[in-house]
Amino acid sequence: MQRHSLSVSELTEPDVVRRALDALCREVDGEAAVAKTALRKRSAFSEVLGAAVGKGYFAENPLARVKWQAPGVSEEVDPACVPNPTQVACLLTAVGRQRGRGPHLEAFFGCMYYAAMRPAEVIHLQISQCHLPKSGWGMFNLSGGVVTAGKEWTDDGAVHEVDSLKR
Repeated sequence: MQRHSLSVSELTEPDVVRRALDALCREVDGEAAVAKTALRKRSAFSEVLGAAVGKGYFAENPLARVKWQAPGVSEEVDPACVPNPTQVACLLTAVGRQRGRGPHLEAFFGCMYYAAMRPAEVIHLQISQCHLPKSGWGMFNLSGGVVTAGKEWTDDGAVHEVDSLKR
């Protein structure tokens, strides 16, 4: 491990820090990490370097001298994987005919397709947020999403909590 590791003092070199930041943008298998993951890893790296400053290894955090920007997200959707409007209409009709929760699921998946909503946003949707005319397109005023956090992780011990909208 020593042969493949850098000494702490080498982190004072901007090129070394830049290479480390670029490595944080990759998963273990070499695939590009999503932007949020890269930023989370950079934050952890900054905390480690901040602790090193506190221990006297550096006079200042080496990240402060490096200009670096995480790569943007470029997610390309394969059109062959997305159902067309006719297929969606058939699927929603079939789901709606199912006994029990069929109509509920028809509305759920319809919101996801036609309003491009996330599942958590659909779950949190209230009738008061829906402005639906008799014909044509309507509007939803979304206010958040319901996420499953687990009762150990919520302030009130509930399994679900309302979270703000994602960008």
